[in-house]
Amino acid sequence: MAVETQGLDGAKHVLTEDAIAHADVVILAADIAIDRSRFGNKPIYETSTSEAIRNTHTVLSSALGLLGTSATPPRNLSPLLHLPRPALAASCW
Repeated sequence: MAVETQGLDGAKHVLTEDAIAHADVVILAADIAIDRSRFGNKPIYETSTSEAIRNTHTVLSSALGLLGTSATPPRNLSPLLHLPRPALAASCW
């Protein structure tokens, strides 16, 4: 999983084109409107930042559900966990 954040001090951990290309699904955890064009035809799951932080497992399960699989993430996932190959690309604003 790769996570990009944007806040008052700017963008951090900006998702590369390669990371987005290898993502199976994109999670947009944002409280403002986001330009979705950079994610092309990737399945996009949208939620608020507070929901993504408070209910991470549910958000990840719902996002993976967009793939039409029965895959469920482990319960101990941290929202900032980075895996070698991104299966999810998340943007938080």
